Parts: sequence; structure tokens; C-alpha cells
Amino acid sequence: MEKTSKFKAVGFGTMILVLFLLVQFIAGVIGAIGAIDMAVTKYGENFVYEEAIKEVTPIILCASEVLCIIAFGPWYYFEYVKKDKQNGTYISGISKVARPKTLAFIICSTVAIFSLALLISHTVAALWPMSLDIFDSIMSTALDTDTLYGMITIMLLAPVAEELAFRGVTLKYSRKAFGMWGCIILTMILFAIMHLNPLQSLYVIPISILLAYLAYKFDSVIPAILVHVLNNSLSVLVPKVLNRDVTNTEAVVVMIIFGILAIVFSDFKTVASRKPAISNV
Repeated sequence: MEKTSKFKAVGFGTMILVLFLLVQFIAGVIGAIGAIDMAVTKYGENFVYEEAIKEVTPIILCASEVLCIIAFGPWYYFEYVKKDKQNGTYISGISKVARPKTLAFIICSTVAIFSLALLISHTVAALWPMSLDIFDSIMSTALDTDTLYGMITIMLLAPVAEELAFRGVTLKYSRKAFGMWGCIILTMILFAIMHLNPLQSLYVIPISILLAYLAYKFDSVIPAILVHVLNNSLSVLVPKVLNRDVTNTEAVVVMIIFGILAIVFSDFKTVASRKPAISNV
């Protein structure tokens, strides 16, 4: 594998971050213009701007995540997956994780990290109340988990789009310059910045580490996508099922139980990538 400088890898990761945010910004602008145009047509000049935007925001975000998947999915495939297939080194990411012990580790570690993230968010919100106000303001405007578009975006599309960009394209490229911890730290920082609010930027740190660790260890974005989908699904479904927020005590108990289980299952074996065939040509 051709070596890349650390500076170049950081620059590449920064470029991916900018592209990701740019796609979402462009989708947002186009969607806002369309929403205003429809509101003017429907209500005339007496429409409420905030209501018009809020009504279509889940659809805009859904579309922006689809655009990111369209942008980074083919990039990841043609730049990395297809080349591995051509070199005879490709092994499906699904087959790499399709073992009971591996899946058990992925599920248990995700639940443990999700609980840790809850504790971090509760702590940060208590110490810095303004961060919670900023977070609530963004979430109430941007995401609505009571709509089908909102749920699909949070639980499926956002995880796929973000993993293709950060633990897919970025991490694969950064492997040329960094070891595992370098890749983890770089993608963690970029992922935190991408959320654009202090509370989320802090509580996503544990899940960022797990996502990058799995993507690096398995040399595939598939495990990271599975974990991210599960994590986001928990964030949406758990409050709905409980009809309340998770308490700190509950989060600690769940974190300890599933953390121990994750350790028990942590000696799973990974499927190593095939070595390229030696050619005499």
C-alpha cells in the first residue's frame, strides 16, 4: 500500500468533512427556497416562515442524506472495494461480521457505548445548560422523530451516509498515513465537528471510537454502519418505548452489564483480508 503523509491525510479528511457539510447545505438551501415558494403559492404573503421551513425540514434532511450516500457510496466502492476485488484481496464486510460471537460483541458494545453517551450528555447538560438549549433548538427544528421521514433519516440514512464518508472514504485513506489510533482520532475529531453543536460533539466521542475501531479492525465500513444504525435506533426507540428519558442510574446499570458482556465476547476472530496474488510479470 502506497504511503501517504499525515498532513495529506488530515487535509483529505478535512476536505471530506467540507464536502459532506456542503452537500447538506446545498440541499437545505434548495429545500428552503422550494418550501417558501410552495407556502407563498398556498397561503399568499401571510405565511409563517418558521412553520413553512419546519414542515419540510425532515424531507430536506432525508434528501440531503440520500445525496451524501449517492456521493460517497460510489466513491467508497470504486476507490476501495472494486480495487480490492481486482487485486483478489476483497472479502465481503458482511461475511466478516456474520459470526455469532462477533455480532454479540457488536450489539453489546453498542448498547454499552450508547449508555455511556447518555451519561456524558446528562453530565455536560448539567454543567453547561446552554449546550442543552443549543442542542434542543437544533433538534426541534431539524429532526422530528414523529414523522416517517424523520425516523428513516435518523435510524438508517444518516448512519449510512456518515459512515461512508468518515469511517469509509476518510478512514480507508488515512490508513495509508496512520496506525489504528491515528485513524480513530482523526475520524473522531471530524465526526465531532460535523455535528455542529457542542453537546453532540462531546457525547459522540465514545461511539466515534467504537465505529473507527471496528472499521479499522475489519477493514470494512459494514460493521460501523451496523453499529451506527443500532445506536441511532436506540436513541429514537428507547424514549418512545419508555415514554420518558433514561435515568442516570439505568444508564450506569446497562453500561456495566453490557460492557462486561462486550468484554466476554471481545476475543472474537476477524476474517483477515486476502493477500494479493504474487505475479511474476
